[in-house]
Amino acid sequence: ISSYLTNRDLKSLRLACRLLAQVAHIRVNRVFLSANPCNIRVFRTIADDEEFRHHVTEIVWDDARFIEGPKPHPHPTGEIDEADIDPDQGCPYWFVAACKENIHDRNVRKTYDIVRPDDVARGKQVITQLSLKSCWQFYQNLLQQQKDVLFSNSDVDAFIYGIGRFPKLKRITITPAAHGWIHAPLYDTPMIKSFPCGFNYPIPRGWPTSRDSQIPLHAHPWREATEDRKNQWRAFRNVVSVLAKNKLYVPELVLAVNQLPTGLNCTIFDQPCEEYDNLLTILRSPGFCRLDLPLLVGGQEHEDWLSFRSGYLKHALSEAKNMKYFSLRTTVDTDAIRDISGNPTHFI
Repeated sequence: ISSYLTNRDLKSLRLACRLLAQVAHIRVNRVFLSANPCNIRVFRTIADDEEFRHHVTEIVWDDARFIEGPKPHPHPTGEIDEADIDPDQGCPYWFVAACKENIHDRNVRKTYDIVRPDDVARGKQVITQLSLKSCWQFYQNLLQQQKDVLFSNSDVDAFIYGIGRFPKLKRITITPAAHGWIHAPLYDTPMIKSFPCGFNYPIPRGWPTSRDSQIPLHAHPWREATEDRKNQWRAFRNVVSVLAKNKLYVPELVLAVNQLPTGLNCTIFDQPCEEYDNLLTILRSPGFCRLDLPLLVGGQEHEDWLSFRSGYLKHALSEAKNMKYFSLRTTVDTDAIRDISGNPTHFI
C-alpha cells in the first residue's frame, strides 16, 4: 500500500507507529533547485543525508524568476500606470491584474463535466484566497529572497556541491515552467509547498515568451546580447558551464518547457560561443544518451534560418556518439516558413 502513497501521506503514515516508520520509506529520487533559499536549503539537506542522497537520480532546476513589475505592453494606453498602487487592493495595478487573470485562467481550464480531486483541492485554494494586499506582502519577501540568492550565487554553489553528492544522478532537468498554473504547479517544489494556502501571485515563466502564443518571440542574436539578456537562461548557462569545466558526466540533459512557446535561444548555434562549447563538451562525454532541446526561433525566417544552416547544431549532435533519445521542439510559426508560391520552405 505504501508504494502507492505520496510522500506527504507517507510522512503521516510513518507517525502512526515504529513498525510503519521502519517499513514506509520516503521516496527522494528528485531534488529541486532555484533562486530561492527554501529550495536551496532542502537541496543541501538531502545532499548531506547519507541515506537519501544515494537515491537521487534527477536534479530539477527551476529557471523561472519572480518579476518585479509589469512587462512592457506592446500597445500602452497611457491612461493608467500599472506600477501605481490600487487604493482598493493595497498593491500595484499590475499585480492585481495578474492575480485576476490567474483565477480566470483557472476557471477556463476547469473541467465542468467531471469534478476531479485536484479540482476540489484547487477550489479550496480559491475559497481561502488571501487578500491581494497580503499576497503582495508575501510576494515582496519572495522577491527579496530571490535578490539575495542571485547576488550571492548560492544556488550555483549548492549545485556544484550537490552534483558530486548524488552517485546515482542520471538526469538534469532545466525548466522555465515549474510554477505551471495557479494552484497547479508542474513541479511541487519545497518553495511552492511553503506558499500559504490561497496565495495568488504572477506566475513566473522564466525564459522569454510572447504575450500572444500565435506570434513567436524574436530570438535576438546571442553574439550581440548583454549579460542580462543572456541570463534569462541563467540555469542553463550555469549547468553546462559547471558540467563542462569540471568534466562531470550526466547521461541526460532535459530542457522542459511543457508546451510553453519558448526555448533556448537558437542563435547560440550561429557561431561558436562559450555556451555552445560547453554544450558540445557535454554531448561528447562518455555515456551521454538523451537531449531534449526546445528552441526559440522567432525571426529566423528573416535570417534565412542561419542558426540551422550554419552547421553547428548538426556538428554538436553528431558528437553525441551514444545518443539514444533526442527531442527537438521549436516556436516556429508554420505559416512563416512558406515561400512566395505557398510551398513549405525546407531549411534542414
